[in-house]
Amino acid sequence: MKTKLFWGLALAISIISCADEDLVSLVKISDEVGSISLNTSVKEAINVSTSGKANTLDGLLDNLSLEIFDDSGATVIEDQYRNLAEFIELPVGSYTVVFYTLQNSNVRFDIGSYGSEPKISFNVERDANTIVPVTLRLFDVATTIDFSDELLDVFPDINAKVHITPENNQNALEWFSADDSRVGYFTMIDYVGGNGGSYTILNGDLAVEISALNTSGEEILVTKTYPSAMANQHYKLLISYDENATVDFDITLGGEDLIEDEITFPHGDENGENSEEEEESSETTDSLVAGDLIVTEIMNNPAAVSDANGEWFELFNTTGAKEISLNGLRVVGASSEFTLDTEITVAPGDYVVLGKNGDVSTNGGVAIDYVYTGFTLTNSTGSISIVSEAIELDQVIFDDFDKEAGKAMQLSANTLNHLDNDAAVNWCLASVTLDSGDAGSPATANDSCN
Repeated sequence: MKTKLFWGLALAISIISCADEDLVSLVKISDEVGSISLNTSVKEAINVSTSGKANTLDGLLDNLSLEIFDDSGATVIEDQYRNLAEFIELPVGSYTVVFYTLQNSNVRFDIGSYGSEPKISFNVERDANTIVPVTLRLFDVATTIDFSDELLDVFPDINAKVHITPENNQNALEWFSADDSRVGYFTMIDYVGGNGGSYTILNGDLAVEISALNTSGEEILVTKTYPSAMANQHYKLLISYDENATVDFDITLGGEDLIEDEITFPHGDENGENSEEEEESSETTDSLVAGDLIVTEIMNNPAAVSDANGEWFELFNTTGAKEISLNGLRVVGASSEFTLDTEITVAPGDYVVLGKNGDVSTNGGVAIDYVYTGFTLTNSTGSISIVSEAIELDQVIFDDFDKEAGKAMQLSANTLNHLDNDAAVNWCLASVTLDSGDAGSPATANDSCN
């Protein structure tokens, strides 16, 4: 391990894998510093391995880099994760951290490229150790090709070529009968350092070309295209033999973003067109991206009723076409969280209200769409994160927002996106009076704050 100095202080970091390990006690260095431990875990949404290289947490940490930024966006630490010592000591303040693994190529047969969602925020307090939970997710599209034994008996020279258009159009991976167990990776997120860390999110169509020679020496070509491939998806494709000239496409999008399909050969989709059933599957909302669902209003300190009865917050579907199911989404606060376990759908451009109490006669007159338990909003500082699988759709930290008992904090109507709602200047106190006398606009458009 190396020892580094930042601001004249010893740098240290705790490497905490997913097991329950006791933290080493922090030795006080100064009244003006605190420390953080980065608690890393890997979301096993993609469970694949190549040539014995398993995507274990320990293996990923060997190739993991990180950057920590202060509240001005300046880089204060940039290094390999394994190079750091046990604890990181930082001046008291607010920070963000990003994790990423860099690969030599955007397409490869190798271990996948993992990283964290951008802008994981944390605060360092004096004489305290802050544990920062970091969930790593696959930044690639993973693809596996499996040729059936019956197919190989008929076409032993068969091969499959895969590429993603348009971004990776010049880079393709090819599978042959001898190595159809390999896993290919196509990078779909490009990390850009500096200014707080950001990502360029790529997307494109996954194109599959399957070819072999028939008994006359003529090439048979079967093509198939999967629209809107994105990071953290695994396309597991079975290439089977069908002598009856039938085509049957069956795509399943599960909670792991696992797309399984069977492509028959030699009578496949020669024009690269998708069946009606497949087109419908591409429109599902199993795969959400950051910003699809955001926090737009927070009543953390009602005056007309108690906090236990009157706390609520509002979410907004920013998409133009997706209906978003809330079932399975996690809501994470500063010290508590809950998972939605009811099928509630939010239409594009519509709102949903979640609260502690569904009785309008005792909750301040608010119509609540989902009643949660075990989750509390603090009156002074706090945060709300909306998480789908390993993807953080939105996070709002309201430490610096204007607050007043009996008035909800609301996002300005002209800044309805997951980037602008990070800034306190885009939030203001509600002015619309509810029946109880408190102020808020649950399930309706907010005022403009600026």
